[in-house]
Amino acid sequence: TNARKAVYVAQAKFLRALFYTNLAIFFEDVPLIMKPQTLEESFVPKNSFNEVKDAIIKDLTEAANDLPASYPAAEYGYATKGAALGLLARIQLYSKNYAGVLTATEQMLSLGYSITGNFGTLFTPAGETNRDIVFSVRFTLTQSNNGELFSGTFEGSPKIDMVPLRNLIRDFYCTDGKPITSSTLYDPTKENLNRDPRLTSSVYFTGDIFIVNLNRAFTGNTPTKYGQRKYIRNGPSPTGIGVASPGGQDFYVIRYADILLMRAEALAELGRQGEAYPLVNQVRARVNMPTVENAEGAGLNKEQMIEVIRHERRVELAFEGLRFFDLKRWGKMSEAFQRIIADGTPGYSPVYRQGRSETLPIPLRELDINKQLEQHPAWR
Repeated sequence: TNARKAVYVAQAKFLRALFYTNLAIFFEDVPLIMKPQTLEESFVPKNSFNEVKDAIIKDLTEAANDLPASYPAAEYGYATKGAALGLLARIQLYSKNYAGVLTATEQMLSLGYSITGNFGTLFTPAGETNRDIVFSVRFTLTQSNNGELFSGTFEGSPKIDMVPLRNLIRDFYCTDGKPITSSTLYDPTKENLNRDPRLTSSVYFTGDIFIVNLNRAFTGNTPTKYGQRKYIRNGPSPTGIGVASPGGQDFYVIRYADILLMRAEALAELGRQGEAYPLVNQVRARVNMPTVENAEGAGLNKEQMIEVIRHERRVELAFEGLRFFDLKRWGKMSEAFQRIIADGTPGYSPVYRQGRSETLPIPLRELDINKQLEQHPAWR
């Protein structure tokens, strides 16, 4: 039917917008290809970030108009109206169009999403249909390789190729809502006690059991002494052939918690910080952390509320692939590098290189194939 065709087209527009959002943020100026090409037409120059951004916004606006709010259970996972609006909010926030963020997120408040369930099981197969999940890359566990390897780990150490930073661990508050620098609940010899529950749901500490069938405790044998827990399998590989076996964990691209925090940030940036309190509080309520009023105080000014929201984004969304976007749009990348250096991780002292630390270079293969392309100025 024509209605069904419109939904298929809208799903394709959402996916195109998702791909271009990532390209534009990581590479900035990229070729904008909006129709099928012949071989002769395929060698095209880059478009500006703003041209790409405008195309993304157009695709998502049109997609949101034609996508349903939900699908039957058998079709769970396809792009919905909420997915299009959520991604629209993300690119608007990245572009500092705060009014656009409010318009997109306003429509999402009545689509049935909510902050529910246990945060500790949200990033396991049992949490994949939680009402917090707006859009995910779905993986179905089968005996064949389905491509889901990101949740795999090693028997001797969880996820040794991606480990939590010390400054991230220190950013999580204690259960009284205070930073570890001022809370009387903080014990540096037992730093995982009396902390925001999202910390121990996201990070393995020395002594934690991280592979059930071996009943093995994490020994802290990573460069930072911490291990990633969020998304990581806590049992044997399903097919029993090692860590490279496929898993069934979905990867969450957009969550409602992110939507609420994006809306809160836009409100604060517009000087309407009083309206941001209940949004941040919704996110904290799931893990029983104190409200903003009780922790940071009522009557915060714009700058204070923005800092609250930035903290909340870091602890709520850790390891979900959004930190780079946030630091880049806040202009805080250099400060992040300095925090990593201050961590003093043995053998790891990165250097901030301005544009090279905030963009990816166009691969040489692409430059060789398409002579119309030019390398990003930072990488020339």
